Amino acid sequence: AEENVVLANRDLAAARVNLEAVQGQSQEQVAAAQAKVTEAEQRVQGAEQQRQLAIQDVEKARTEANIARQEGDAARQEAVRSGLAMRVGEIKLSISEARAAFLDDKKFDALLQAMKARQQLEILDKNIWAEEDIKTRVTLALREAIYGNLQERNRLENHNSSVRSVAFSPDGKTIASASSDQTVKLWNLDFDDLTARSCNWLRDYLTHNPNARPEDRQMCGIPPRQP
Repeated sequence: AEENVVLANRDLAAARVNLEAVQGQSQEQVAAAQAKVTEAEQRVQGAEQQRQLAIQDVEKARTEANIARQEGDAARQEAVRSGLAMRVGEIKLSISEARAAFLDDKKFDALLQAMKARQQLEILDKNIWAEEDIKTRVTLALREAIYGNLQERNRLENHNSSVRSVAFSPDGKTIASASSDQTVKLWNLDFDDLTARSCNWLRDYLTHNPNARPEDRQMCGIPPRQP
């Protein structure tokens, strides 16, 4: 379209030069030259219109491409959100199953489910941890399963009266609770420590039990059983 405009303007310029050259000659020659100028002007106008239409087509194509790009980006973002929601849902399900197993006095199953939630958490983007408060839930599930299983001699029992205040340690790994019974209790929330304790408790089962699933062994870095 741009080239047609250039050619049409060139023809128009030539026609005008010719019209100037025939001035003073016969009326027929002047009329013929004028007709060529008029024809050339019409071609220029037509070429210009075609160029404008081509520009509009290009702009339309760019707009459609931008819309398609935005729709593609939105679709990808929605897919990411859906994937994250599914993963968070899987973690919450494992936590719920750990809690249910613990309440049914199936402490071993509770610990396995809590460790499964911990493994699923590692796959999740860490930016989602705080947003969903999901790490805290997994930590509490691990803590309940571990302390319910190990029955440690230094396990902290519940207060005998109402809790008046709770405070986190600066590193977030311990909670201190103060009660009206004049006692202060410390609660372990160290995520890595709880994970290590879980694996230590499960190691014998995962290593020697032929029914232990490969993915369960993998949680604690135990190699698959050899056939």
